[in-house]
Amino acid sequence: MKPIIKYLFLYLVLHLPLISHSNNIGEVVFVRPDTDELWISHWKDTRTARQIYQHSHWIFELAVQTDGPYIVIVSDHDAQNFLFDAYLIDRNDKNAGARNLTQKRFDEVNDIDISHNGDIIFTNRQTGIFPHPVYGVYLIPNQELRKRVPKVHLLIQKVAFQIEWFIDGEHIVYDDLDNDINIYNVFKRKKVLHEVNLKGKFPTISPDGNRLAFIDSNLEKVTTIKIISIKPIRLLQTITPIDHSTFMGIKWTPDGSAIVYTVSGIDHKTRNYRASLNGGPHEEILKIDGKGPYLFDWNSIKNFSVEPKNKLTTHWGKLKKSI
Repeated sequence: MKPIIKYLFLYLVLHLPLISHSNNIGEVVFVRPDTDELWISHWKDTRTARQIYQHSHWIFELAVQTDGPYIVIVSDHDAQNFLFDAYLIDRNDKNAGARNLTQKRFDEVNDIDISHNGDIIFTNRQTGIFPHPVYGVYLIPNQELRKRVPKVHLLIQKVAFQIEWFIDGEHIVYDDLDNDINIYNVFKRKKVLHEVNLKGKFPTISPDGNRLAFIDSNLEKVTTIKIISIKPIRLLQTITPIDHSTFMGIKWTPDGSAIVYTVSGIDHKTRNYRASLNGGPHEEILKIDGKGPYLFDWNSIKNFSVEPKNKLTTHWGKLKKSI
C-alpha cells in the first residue's frame, strides 16, 4: 500500500463517524422473571437467552441504548427510608457494576430512557420522605455520565410519568398527571404540537419517528391502544388488547410493524403480546419458564435516516445558555 493511501485510510478510520451494521435486530434485553438479573435473547426464540448482568437489588425500570454499550435501570438499594435511583451499566465494562447517577437527589426516580447518543432523561415522583423536591422531566447529557456526580438539568417542572426519546435524539414524549401526552424539543426547550390536545397514557414513538401509540384509558381499565400519525395528527388504527387485567406498558417492534403490549393477568403472571398492524391474532412472545418479563427493551433497532446522523456526542451549548 502506498504511503499516502495508507495514511488516508488511517485518517478515515479514525475520523469518520462510527456506523453500526447491527445484526442484533430482534434481540431484547429483559429482566428475567422473579429475579434481579438482566438477560438477552431474540424475541422469537428465548432458548437463546443468556444472562448479561446480575444486579444487587430489584429492577423497576429498564432502557437500553440502541446500538450502544449503555443500559440504564431504576432500582432500590439498602438506604433506609429511600426508594429508587437511576443506575448506569456499561456493557463494555461489566466489572464496574451499576453506577448510581442520581444519588438520592431527586426523591424517587419514576421512569427513564436513554437516546442512541447516550443522553438520559428521567421523571421523578413524590414519596413524602424528602421535603420540597422539584418534580418534572430531567436530562443527564452524555458527557456527564463518567463524572462521579453527574450534572442534571431540569427541563420541565411538572409531574410526569412515562417518558421516551424520539429516534432523532432531540424530541421526547411523555404523559403527565392530567393524562396529557406531550411532545417536547429538548434543544429548543419548547413543547411542539401544543395546539393538539392528546389524552392517554404510556406514549411510545415509532422507530421512524412518524407515529405515536398510547393507551386511551387508565391502568385499571385499558380499552384500546390508539395509533396516530404525528404530522398531520390523525388516527391511523385502534388495537383492542385480548388481555388487560393490569396493563403495564407498550412498545413498538424495531421495524415498526407491530405493537407489543405487556399485561399482568389474574394469575399474577406477566405476558407480552405482539399485535401486528396488519391484523391477525395477537401472539404471546418472550415466554421464560412459562412467564413473560415485566421489563424489556430492544437491543437494536432498524436503522432509519435521522438528522444528525451517527453522532457520538451531543453538543449542549444552546441548552446550557438557556439554563
